[in-house]
Amino acid sequence: MKKRLLLVLGLLLPALPAAAEELPRGPFRIVSGFAAGGSIDTLARFIARAAQDRTGRTFVVENRPGAGGTLGAASVARAAPSGETLLVSELGTVATARAIFPNLPYDPEADLAPVILAATQPIVIVSGTGATTLAGLLDRARQAPGRVTHGATGVGNVTQFLAAELARRGGVEFTDVHYRSGGEGTNALLRREVDFSFASLATATPHIQSGALRALAVLEAARLPEWPELPTAAETLPGLEASFWYGLHAPAATPPATIAALNAAIGDALRQEETRRALSAAGFRVAPGTSAEYGALVARERATWIPVIQRLGLAVP
Repeated sequence: MKKRLLLVLGLLLPALPAAAEELPRGPFRIVSGFAAGGSIDTLARFIARAAQDRTGRTFVVENRPGAGGTLGAASVARAAPSGETLLVSELGTVATARAIFPNLPYDPEADLAPVILAATQPIVIVSGTGATTLAGLLDRARQAPGRVTHGATGVGNVTQFLAAELARRGGVEFTDVHYRSGGEGTNALLRREVDFSFASLATATPHIQSGALRALAVLEAARLPEWPELPTAAETLPGLEASFWYGLHAPAATPPATIAALNAAIGDALRQEETRRALSAAGFRVAPGTSAEYGALVARERATWIPVIQRLGLAVP
């Protein structure tokens, strides 16, 4: 009787992906180096929920904000390499932090291992004053050097790098105005305190649709299917392309077999249609691939932005 009951229960339970059988027992901690409520925290909770539902393991999100996400990253770098502690990684924590903070308490290349690229977000250039096109914004900047203002999220953030690249490629000069968060920057743009900023499409869309802000260009390689009338930045300045990207890293000494199992299980969870739809509605584009592919992306981004950081003199003494 007991054997028959176990057999029936086994038939009723959803089959776990094969990779889940190779995972550590858990519970798993997904560390976010940023405060609750933002895009990175939102994505971390999507990943945790999807992975838990798909694998039957316990996944929890732990917020450890501070120092541009590097406090959380340092804690993961020091964690036991069992595969049960993961970092929500992005440009600042794993690609550019070492160039900005010479005394960083971890080495992103040596102390952290890529697991999977989880999602990306398109970036748009938005304005609330004057210009209706990217070419028009550049013309204004040429006519009044340094008078056109850009709302940057903190110092050493990709939005500052992008403004610097936009200025360099366009042969113009902008003045950065720094805000502590993307939300503060968006509010400043809505109050017309700054002329333009870079924002995720998800953040900008409600304000574009209401007419409060105008989208000048998207930084994708091709026009967006949902916004076919919005030109790419590269149509005005060839080569100006970027996106926000987020993934997972583990302590560097995590066994390769465990990394592979995590990649397979979390990738499987992210590819589920319900998860893809939910992430899409929140402004994310699911982009899981291999851990090697994610590592290659991080290396390319490092090579792209570290020269910009050095040119801007952004390293903290």
